[in-house]
Amino acid sequence: MVTFHAEQRQKTDQFLQRIYMVESAMSCELCRPNLNLNNADFKAIRAILNSKWVSNRDHVAALESIFQKRFKVAFAIACSSATTGLMAAVKAAWAPGTAIELPAFTWPSTLLAAQFNEGKVLFQDIDLQSWFMQQSELPKSRCRIVVDIFGNQYPAVKKSEKVRTIYDAAHGFDLPKLGHRGIVEVVSLSATKPVTATEGGMILTDDEEIAAKARQIVRYIGRLEEINAYLARRSIENFDSPAYRQQMDDIRDRYLAELDFDYQLQYIPEATNKSSFQFLVKNQFIRNRIFAALAEKEIIARAYYEPLSAHLEITNEVFNRIISLPFHPFMAEDQKQIIDLANTAAMASSEITTVRIIDPRSVVPPVTREQTRGVPG
Repeated sequence: MVTFHAEQRQKTDQFLQRIYMVESAMSCELCRPNLNLNNADFKAIRAILNSKWVSNRDHVAALESIFQKRFKVAFAIACSSATTGLMAAVKAAWAPGTAIELPAFTWPSTLLAAQFNEGKVLFQDIDLQSWFMQQSELPKSRCRIVVDIFGNQYPAVKKSEKVRTIYDAAHGFDLPKLGHRGIVEVVSLSATKPVTATEGGMILTDDEEIAAKARQIVRYIGRLEEINAYLARRSIENFDSPAYRQQMDDIRDRYLAELDFDYQLQYIPEATNKSSFQFLVKNQFIRNRIFAALAEKEIIARAYYEPLSAHLEITNEVFNRIISLPFHPFMAEDQKQIIDLANTAAMASSEITTVRIIDPRSVVPPVTREQTRGVPG
């Protein structure tokens, strides 16, 4: 367990700046917003701009209602980002200064939420197969923020720990247990998520007092704009279309069928929304060769998360071996090049001697590529 220091905060800021600078110059992005707008949409957006109300009105209320009904939660509070939502959730649910456990393998927003409440941060290592924060007994003096890594559902905690657990469900839209595992759960609607408002988030809870406090905090620090709420509703429609689902399944299946080197998929203990595509290669050398080959052709691939703590063994191992490849509806023309470049870079290493996919849902014995076809993850 490691506390967060000022020098690590500076390192995180530098990491985010590098990502934004590099990705702004790339031609094939890691993610792209799932939007398919037509003339009627632009007319509706103009009407919002011409109205006297641009935030927290009819479209925001309609979006909150969609989340309440879809996920059967008592309260849904729209906000300007998942980061804002997590900050409001922690502040509303727990006393200031509460000691908070969180995984070191996550986006810095999880950390910022704990810091916003002036809590003592206790970083936890992750599991090598699932990449989730390792499950352990939660001391009564602590709370915990868990993360649905890459849209894969972190299991529900014990009833006795529910009031002391918040779920960072940033990638977790449409997971079957969404909204019912912790005292609060927060979904992201940013441009990199399966459903997007271009920027935004949603706080989900069944606790009336927490909902009231969170809504008041959001009112002051992060209201959702009407245009963003409208875009989120359209994005949900696109997400639900069979054509979109089939398109993303086809992209995933092609990666599984044509990536021709050893890699290990993430273990999915319960459910996944298939919102991204990543895997572990054998070592950092191979990973970096693939990154370099793709970057040379202006194609983004990265580790996605940089460890928030420098001293956790499995977090560092996963970070050094993980690759997130582009995964969005607009990449069909680029996928063959991505696969060819990755295969060439990986096979150029003398480390690669066999062709094998390891799916940690069935760790012993490893499964073949054919056996992974049609399996989530």
